[in-house]
Amino acid sequence: LGVSKDSRAIHKPCSSSSSSSSSAAAPSASKRHLPVIIYTHSPKVIHAHPSDFMALVQKLTGMPRSEKE
Repeated sequence: LGVSKDSRAIHKPCSSSSSSSSSAAAPSASKRHLPVIIYTHSPKVIHAHPSDFMALVQKLTGMPRSEKE
């Protein structure tokens, strides 16, 4: 199984509508709203020192601590 060297030259063609209105598309893309995340319960905020972070994650996820430490 091989890949033809010509396959690297394949590019997705630009659609005619986006190429004709490329200057008008830029401002509308910036107006696009991000999705709103609604939590059913407020996420718990946990503060940890960088040295304790891995142990804390393992404690919260139930993963046993590795013997390498």
